[in-house]
Amino acid sequence: MQWIDEAGLATWAKRLDARAYLPDMIADLIRASIGDASRFRFPGGDAGQVRGWDGSLETTEQTSFVPAGKSKWEFGSGAGATKASKDYRKRTDETDPAEMAENTLVLVNLEKWDTPQEKLTDWESARKAEGKWKDVRYLDAVELVHWLDHHPAVAALYAKTVLEAAPKDGALSTDEFWEMYSTRFRPPLHEKVVIGDRQEIADDLLKKLAGPAQAIMLGAESAIEVVAFAVAAIRMAEPAVRKALEIKTLIIESEAAARFLSRHKNLTFITTQKGDDMSGMLSTIGPTLSAATGVQARQHKMLTRSSANGMVDGFIEMGLEREEGYELAHRCGRSLTILERLRSNKPYQPPEWERQASNLKAAFLAGVVVNPSRTVG
Repeated sequence: MQWIDEAGLATWAKRLDARAYLPDMIADLIRASIGDASRFRFPGGDAGQVRGWDGSLETTEQTSFVPAGKSKWEFGSGAGATKASKDYRKRTDETDPAEMAENTLVLVNLEKWDTPQEKLTDWESARKAEGKWKDVRYLDAVELVHWLDHHPAVAALYAKTVLEAAPKDGALSTDEFWEMYSTRFRPPLHEKVVIGDRQEIADDLLKKLAGPAQAIMLGAESAIEVVAFAVAAIRMAEPAVRKALEIKTLIIESEAAARFLSRHKNLTFITTQKGDDMSGMLSTIGPTLSAATGVQARQHKMLTRSSANGMVDGFIEMGLEREEGYELAHRCGRSLTILERLRSNKPYQPPEWERQASNLKAAFLAGVVVNPSRTVG
């Protein structure tokens, strides 16, 4: 899910809290990108107003957005070559030449480069050619969005709590849902177990989710299985299809989240829990999948259980032996609900009816017909 786009960052740049929280966001992106740093200082919040560098980093690792070695980071807003050159000159004039020689200067800007007569890459090359810094990097809003797309958990956090571009709760990206759902199993569930030999149903569902605004109903034994099946289908799709759906699909769990997102366009929705109450409204905005269970399920296309053969490959991906996978598929009756009980990664929580079992005895016995002619010997 693309929680944050270039327009969102540009809007945030005009707010007073951008200066305080941008260091925090960059720090979180760096932590998500590399595993180790010998020096890491990115003062955020109130500390972000102190004088000095916005960030200092030293690491042996290198990614597309994080340079290896020592680096100094400067944050700002105001697009284009004029602002970039101003920040570059300021930091270059204030920094000792020996320090510059061993550091990469990374300038981060919340707005998109907007100087057509001078390409960003040309500006970087010209600054590197001066030979004052070990290297010079400039990350504008476009590159920041790419970086955030690589780490959706970070993007979701700041979209919800800082940029106010998403509801704070009640809405999950497909990544967030799968992390939550798959880790309920021990070992974590693989998507192949969920899809099984139901690929034809998955392909049909993907076409509908990528299509025009409409209500989509899929019958199943439980609502969570429909959500898990849809998310697994997206994650197992061809890369182009997966990317196209992941950046716009949300699992809606509350009415408040549905109302918040009803103001947005080009989204695909999967409703569950209280979000089901808003599925009709959402289906007028984008493709909206809901689960039909119980008696209602018979009126719609059913998500029948996979065969044991269909589940085994997924169990093997989870680290089980083939024979163990077959046995587990038969033990759970090819039901994900029963499988979770057999392979749960959380403490057992008895169903509500079990707590009321003693009160149910009378109801069960009320329907018993006694045959007076039968005697017990």
